[in-house]
Amino acid sequence: QFSTPAFCETRFCGPVLEALIQEAPAYQDRVDFVHIEVWKDFQAQQYREAVTEWNLPGEPYTFFIDGTGRVAGRLEAIFSEEELRSALDQLVAL
Repeated sequence: QFSTPAFCETRFCGPVLEALIQEAPAYQDRVDFVHIEVWKDFQAQQYREAVTEWNLPGEPYTFFIDGTGRVAGRLEAIFSEEELRSALDQLVAL
């Protein structure tokens, strides 16, 4: 998940990161969870290299990547717990 809870422009970063953290224990034996802070330097407005490599126009974005490295799904901005669980269930079924 690309998000920046402390400096989020949309105010969705904190809630979606919390949702991801809450679901992690149920999936941790099948899914690797990675959080990427958006800013390298907020004061200088410098994004982390990964953000520019993924060409993200904002935050937050949650990507689901299968075992081959293919993006199998994504959730943009805010999402429900049900949407997150559904995406995680689809990922582990691959």
